[in-house]
Amino acid sequence: MKYNTLSIYFYATYDQVLKIRRSCEEYFYSRQEFEDAVKNPVIVHFTTCFLDGLRPWIKGNQHPMLQRFLDYKSMSPWADVPLMEDNRSSGVKFRTKMIRKCPRGLLCSVASLLHGVIVPDRNYKKMKRRTNK
Repeated sequence: MKYNTLSIYFYATYDQVLKIRRSCEEYFYSRQEFEDAVKNPVIVHFTTCFLDGLRPWIKGNQHPMLQRFLDYKSMSPWADVPLMEDNRSSGVKFRTKMIRKCPRGLLCSVASLLHGVIVPDRNYKKMKRRTNK
């Protein structure tokens, strides 16, 4: 897991991640592997996360690994390239601000419902419409 550490792992607890993924320990990494990966990641995938909304190369990012990203950026050929502006709409920025204020447990329940039920159902219906044409 430390070679495949996703952004959500830095924002949510082990139990919250299991809830979001609709998984159990039997089908996911162990609690110890999770905690070790968050404390000592080898590869971090700066994936989008509903608890942040930005990637570290965009101004305003609050990712817990932001400083490490900036340290490596400063050693790269892109050291002098400025961070990108946050071009999200004001509505999306407001939504992110409100999400950060919501209780984490509630957000994880909503994310579990969205990613485990609503989005797959919507995608299934789209697929069915395409194949029935």
